[in-house]
Amino acid sequence: MSNVWVHNLDPFLIKFSGNFGIRWYSLAYLSGFALGFLIMAWMCKKKRANLTLDEASDFLTYLIVGVLLGGRLGYVLFYSPDLLTDFRPGFPFWGALAVWEGGMASHGGFIGVILACILFAWRHKKDPLHLGDLTILGTSIGFFLGRIANFINGELMGRVAGDGVRWAVKFPQDIYRWIGYETEKLSSLTLTMKELGISEADDKKRADKKEQDRKEADTRDAAAAEKRHNENVARMMGQAGASGGPEARGSAQRSEGPSSGYGAKVAAKIRPNIRYSEEFPRSLRTEVEVRTLPDGTITSRR
Repeated sequence: MSNVWVHNLDPFLIKFSGNFGIRWYSLAYLSGFALGFLIMAWMCKKKRANLTLDEASDFLTYLIVGVLLGGRLGYVLFYSPDLLTDFRPGFPFWGALAVWEGGMASHGGFIGVILACILFAWRHKKDPLHLGDLTILGTSIGFFLGRIANFINGELMGRVAGDGVRWAVKFPQDIYRWIGYETEKLSSLTLTMKELGISEADDKKRADKKEQDRKEADTRDAAAAEKRHNENVARMMGQAGASGGPEARGSAQRSEGPSSGYGAKVAAKIRPNIRYSEEFPRSLRTEVEVRTLPDGTITSRR
C-alpha cells in the first residue's frame, strides 16, 4: 500500500485565528438544517404535512436546539465527562460550552430530536409520529453531509484496507490509537525519530521537564491553599472570641494551634455553626471535626 493517498484535508474552510474559523463540519450542519426546512416547506405548500409554514419554521427551531444540545451533552456525558468540571478563567468559562474544540455525539442528537418532537407536539397539539416522519427526511440529508464532514476531519476511519484496495486512505492521526490498542506498532517509529533528529534522551528530557512543571504547580497550589486556610482559621477565631467574651477568646486562641498547623492538608468536615471555605485540592483533604462547646471553646480533632 505504498501508493495510498495520505489524508491531508483541512477541517477549516476559512481560519481566522488559532482554532477559530468556519469549519466544514459546521457548514454540514447548516446545510442539513436549510435543506431539511426546504423539504418541510414544500410539503406544507403541497398540503402533505400537517403544519403551516410558520409552524414548520418554529419546528425547525426546536430541532436545531435539540440537535445541538443533545449532541453536545451526549458527547460530554458519554465520552468526555471531565468537561463538566472544566472551568476556565476566559470565555466560554466552561469546557462543555467550547463547541469549537469539537465533540458532538450522534446518539445524543437523536435523543435531543426525539425530545424536541415530543415537546413541539405537546405544545402545538400535533401528532409526534407525523413530526418524526418529517424530521427523517431532513435528517437523511444531514447525515449524508455530516459523514462527508467526518471524512474531511479525519474521523470515523473505518476498517483496515487490504493491499488490493486502490482507493484506500491513510489517516496520519491513526497513530494516536497505537498507544492504547496497537502498541506493537510503536517500534516502527524508531527510524522516523532518527530521521527527524529526535532521540530518546531528548524525549526523556521533555517528559522530565513536564513532570517538574507539574510538581511546581502543585506546590504553588498547596501554598495558596495553606494561606487561605490560615486566614479562614484566624477569621473564625476572631468571630468566636468576639461572641464569647474574654474567657472564650482565650480558649479560641489556644485551640487555633492544632488546627492551623495542618496547612493545606486540612479541609472539610465543618459543623454548621462555623463558616468555612473549602478551597483545597481534593487529593490533599483530610477530614477534621471542628466543634464549638457550650462554653464557647472551639476544639478540633482529626
